[in-house]
Amino acid sequence: MRRRDVSAQGISAAQEDYLETIAFLQRERGAARVSAIGRFLRVKNPTVSATLRVLDRRGLVAHRPYGAVELTPAGVAIAAAVQQRHDLLVGFFRDVLGVPAAVAEADACTIEHGLSVETFSRMQRFVRRQLSKARRA
Repeated sequence: MRRRDVSAQGISAAQEDYLETIAFLQRERGAARVSAIGRFLRVKNPTVSATLRVLDRRGLVAHRPYGAVELTPAGVAIAAAVQQRHDLLVGFFRDVLGVPAAVAEADACTIEHGLSVETFSRMQRFVRRQLSKARRA
């Protein structure tokens, strides 16, 4: 099966990365600005601005030139879902498979956008069972 280029919400993996990054910057720094997003994602500011215009038209962010970027409720929901997939994958790779943390992070970033809802749900149940067993042991 090919990697999905568009999520269930109809946005690309790159756009999901932007939403996830904006949420992270808001949480860690209080605000997300074009320059910070560009540095974090290692892209140039004009690329960030162009992507933000697309996300703004789709109702996922609110952004005015030279101002901070805010996630809309729909953007928050997508960013949270991406983060949840990311966290599950990191935990699975690190805690279940014993992969080093840095490798688990990198691999999760690669896989998180192509994971189907069904696979995510089953993986979530599996990880919960494994962690529950480990705690009881």
